[in-house]
Amino acid sequence: MKSTRKNPWKLYLLSFVITTIIFITVFLFSYSISFLVYQKANSNVHIAKVYIQDLEGMLENVTCTEQTLFDSSEKLDFVGDQLSLLETRFSKQDVRVLEQKRLYSELQLAHFKIIKELNKKCDQKFIILFFFYSNSPSLQENSERVGYILSTFKKENPNKIMIYSFDTDLNYDLIEKLKQDYNVTQIPEVVINEKQNLVLENINQLEVYLE
Repeated sequence: MKSTRKNPWKLYLLSFVITTIIFITVFLFSYSISFLVYQKANSNVHIAKVYIQDLEGMLENVTCTEQTLFDSSEKLDFVGDQLSLLETRFSKQDVRVLEQKRLYSELQLAHFKIIKELNKKCDQKFIILFFFYSNSPSLQENSERVGYILSTFKKENPNKIMIYSFDTDLNYDLIEKLKQDYNVTQIPEVVINEKQNLVLENINQLEVYLE
């Protein structure tokens, strides 16, 4: 009498084939998503460069209108959001992310100059904070803690605070010059209104600058 039991080797082979197909499908899908994100990031390199030029052009003719602030901040926020997406998809130390960060640093500085002009020309009173941080293992935890304090301060006072964050691990001439100009000797460190350097421990240290 013939056995009705199925050949186990055929079942093993079928299971292996199905598992392999699933693995390849997931891998290709994941790779495609990463590739699309990177392709979009590459296009954003061009956008960031254009935005830097746009903000530099706006600086030559700053007007005391909400539109000036809106237009400049919209460009800064767009590039910042794309940078955050890249950091999530790849890593903070990925060469593609670092390339974007250098451009974002330039864009931040261009935006800062507009805000500084608004303070001067239009009697605005934005509190300007430069945040110098690092993602190196020995400094990352403290940098993230300070970053959280700054974010909370910004959320509590959205119309009064401007925060510009600079990654000191970039080894970028622009950031090195800023550190020298503002006498930044510790990381993380905050520079307030280009005048006072602060090793930030809690939000109370910031609230004294609110009028």
